[in-house]
Amino acid sequence: MRLAHLLALAVVFAPQLAVAQGDEDQRILTFQFENDYFGNADRHYTQGMRAAYVPRQADVPRWANAIANRMVDVAQLLPSRPVIPRRSEPALRTLVGYALAQETFTPTDISARAPDAEDRPYAGWLYGALSVHALYPEIGRLDSIELSVGVVGPASFARETQTEWHQAFGWITPEGWDSQLHPEPALLLQLGTKRRVGTPFQIAGFDFDAHSEVEMGVGNVYDFVGAGMNVRVGQRGTDPFGPPRMRPSLSGFDFFTPGERWGWYLFGGASVRAIAHNIFLDGNTFRDSPKVDREPVVAEGQVGGALFVSNVRIPYTHIVRTREFAGQGDPDSFGGLSVSVRF
Repeated sequence: MRLAHLLALAVVFAPQLAVAQGDEDQRILTFQFENDYFGNADRHYTQGMRAAYVPRQADVPRWANAIANRMVDVAQLLPSRPVIPRRSEPALRTLVGYALAQETFTPTDISARAPDAEDRPYAGWLYGALSVHALYPEIGRLDSIELSVGVVGPASFARETQTEWHQAFGWITPEGWDSQLHPEPALLLQLGTKRRVGTPFQIAGFDFDAHSEVEMGVGNVYDFVGAGMNVRVGQRGTDPFGPPRMRPSLSGFDFFTPGERWGWYLFGGASVRAIAHNIFLDGNTFRDSPKVDREPVVAEGQVGGALFVSNVRIPYTHIVRTREFAGQGDPDSFGGLSVSVRF
């Protein structure tokens, strides 16, 4: 019911938030929320919150254009069909993104003051992210690089966020945060490419398309490589790569273009990640801390839909993630809701 209320409010207020359509060079503001409440649980990856801003292309700084140029140079060395346009051609668009996010992780039993040593540790991650994207609309390709800098441990304020959230809704107060991971600077560099698969087509007035994605991350937070695929069907959707997700999941994109008065699409997909390091399971890098035996491969399936009202996009994604550590019971299930506004 809470999800239905949030969607209803967003639809009601979307026209007031949006501006006149037709200006494709607008700013984009995204508010994103993921929580295992949507999966009827309260454990493991329990909550993520993110605010992101994409400035107008006219406001993209020179250093971002320089990075995009190097991304094009690298892409030219890789197998790619059709050939990627050169930077001088208008088909290439450089975009930059800024984000602030927080993620929270807990064991299954949050009522225990002394958490189970074989269950996932308490941990929080607060970070800012800077991303540069080289978008090729004509061939349906997006190359991205993102640097996240933040902190793991008490300075993430995950304890305070979860405690206040639970008290506000009358839920169980988490008691084991004294055992959370120790303070540590947190760095993550991610590189990824998304490609349209085949040619979009239309049947009976419905649009169909598919995208693949390959991504990798390195840092003291995660070391991983991943790949996935998403398929979509809808009408008048103006979202080239799907809705955003919290890291390290294979993510869509904050960017979308103006469309008609309304539009929608449904989507489904799957991804798999090979993980060499996960600080939230392996524990602190330089100090002894709670930890568990990490699974080397994790898969996800996702389904959802997105609604476009004027210059506002409102997607919901439901995710099922396989076991991440030895001894974990059932796979995890959670949902993600976001609102993106062009202005």
